[in-house]
Amino acid sequence: MTSTSQPSTKISDPQESEASLYRAITSAVYKIASSLSSNRSESMAYVRTALSRLRRAAGAQPGDDPMTWVFVMEELLTNLPEHEIGRGDEPSTGEWAAFTAMTMFALHQQSHKTSMHQQHRSIGHAVGELRWRSGSESIKARFDALQTAPTPKALQYHLRSIISLLNSYQIPLDYGLLGQDLKKLRNPKLRPGVIVRWGRDYVRARYPKAN
Repeated sequence: MTSTSQPSTKISDPQESEASLYRAITSAVYKIASSLSSNRSESMAYVRTALSRLRRAAGAQPGDDPMTWVFVMEELLTNLPEHEIGRGDEPSTGEWAAFTAMTMFALHQQSHKTSMHQQHRSIGHAVGELRWRSGSESIKARFDALQTAPTPKALQYHLRSIISLLNSYQIPLDYGLLGQDLKKLRNPKLRPGVIVRWGRDYVRARYPKAN
């Protein structure tokens, strides 16, 4: 994802915040993916440990597993900007979104050497492809449940179910974009826009030439 430097006075701008969150997540994902493809024993040991820790935390809140939370923040999300880091006892929406995206990536990546991260593919597009490839009518119901989840915990639950299916069909998605969207879903003003875009991408997935 290309970007241009912004003056420090614009650090609170929503677009810059989203781009920075995107970069932090994609950098962490690429770090794992490069270790997977290196075939070096030291790198493979690191990535196995990382993915195992993250998979165990899939669906959990950042504070539920202190060791995994610190591992994610210290080892993986090294580019997470300071303004995304919370100040109180609860994780910020940026922290929660990044942590959730990374744990879901680990679940998605399990047993695959090819990276399950692919730029510009939203969760809506990935689920749409899953629907048309699997032929299962229950996929739409799972997608609806994800979009209407009333709490962050419920959203994680339904997202984990979908990610497990995407793993089975080896359908990748953009995890930086997923993290951005998860953060927006926590904002009542931005949530409708995410839902509209996901629905549009879901339908578009049936037209591969157009994509």
